[in-house]
Amino acid sequence: MKDALPQKINKIECGIINSDENNDKKYYFDSYGNAPPPQQLVKYLGSENLFYNYERVQNYNDPPICGHLCLIILEKLSKSKNYEEVLKEL
Repeated sequence: MKDALPQKINKIECGIINSDENNDKKYYFDSYGNAPPPQQLVKYLGSENLFYNYERVQNYNDPPICGHLCLIILEKLSKSKNYEEVLKEL
């Protein structure tokens, strides 16, 4: 969220920033269902209100569509759907 950006910019970093105010929810999506998120990410984001998927959405031999799936999830979340509903639709 735009009001929760870190004070210091990392030399190498990428992410997607929501331009709304902070809603205290954070989502981690892994299309292969390799939950939980990496510990480094949990440390960076904090574990409170961190939601992630346990279910596999794609197989390792599928075409590499993980980025597309992330965009689909972001689009659906932007339409006020909850994370669990979004995952069921994939």
